[in-house]
Amino acid sequence: MQGGAYAAKVIRARVEKNPEPPPFHYFNKGDMAVIGRAAAVANIFGLQSLCLLAWLVWLFIHLIYIVEFQSRVMVFVQWGIQFVTFSRGARLITGEAATPPREP
Repeated sequence: MQGGAYAAKVIRARVEKNPEPPPFHYFNKGDMAVIGRAAAVANIFGLQSLCLLAWLVWLFIHLIYIVEFQSRVMVFVQWGIQFVTFSRGARLITGEAATPPREP
């Protein structure tokens, strides 16, 4: 996301014939990963966490980066239903391909 914002600034500067911004510099905001039901690990600005709080922060951050409000609500509701019903998302692809692969 940082690289995309920087690329947009460079393109805009070139189109408007303005001086380009300084070279890109990545700022590491931290790392997060879900490791189980209501459990996550996080390293945010040097603070390390392994608990429910890290999981809640992970959920919140993912929700705020969804573009439209309606989409945020839908994802939040779907996550809530899956959490309450112990349902696993249909994110796995299993079995044979529906059509045979094309030959070159």
